[in-house]
Order: sequence, then C-alpha cells, then structure tokens
Amino acid sequence: MDAEITERQRRNLEVRTKLAHLPYRKTIEEFDFAFQPSINERLIRERATMAFVTRNENVLFLGPPEVGKSHLAVALAIEAIRLGISVYFVSLTYMIEDLRKDYAEN
Repeated sequence: MDAEITERQRRNLEVRTKLAHLPYRKTIEEFDFAFQPSINERLIRERATMAFVTRNENVLFLGPPEVGKSHLAVALAIEAIRLGISVYFVSLTYMIEDLRKDYAEN
C-alpha cells in the first residue's frame, strides 16, 4: 500500500512538473552562490520556503545575462511543485508577446 501511494505521489509530481513547462531542471543546491556573490543566498533560501506565496507576494529576478536568474527561478518553481503549488514557467519575452497578441485580437 505504501509503495502504491509513493508511486502515485511520484507520478503526480512528474505530471505537475511537465505542466509547469520548465525549460530544464535545476535546484538551489546546484546554484554556485560563490560565483555570484551579489546574490543574497539567505534571501533565496527564504524564498524557497514559499512563504511569499502565502503572503500573496511575487518574486521577480532582474539582472544582466548569465547571472543565474533562470536557474533560480526554475529552482524555486521545483520547490513550489514539491510543496503542491501549481507553477507555470514563462519567459518575460513570451509573456509580452502573448499579451500583445491577445490585446490585438480583442
């Protein structure tokens, strides 16, 4: 019975991860905070608790290319999925294009 429950949970996690449209899988543990000392590790780890979700807050990553914004966004998304929070990953570029398209159609 426990094996069945565990398998069901694993499949559920797999399905929710696919539905999130993550471009790849990265974790916070894989992020090299020493390489990017300007990133506040304590703050990122606090965000990984998903407390910001219960406070109805958002997280936005801003910065130059190649500093780890997408890696951290994906890592937070994976943590959210593990905690049962629905996630949909989209780049800002895609979101703006989609909004423009919808605006033009309406």
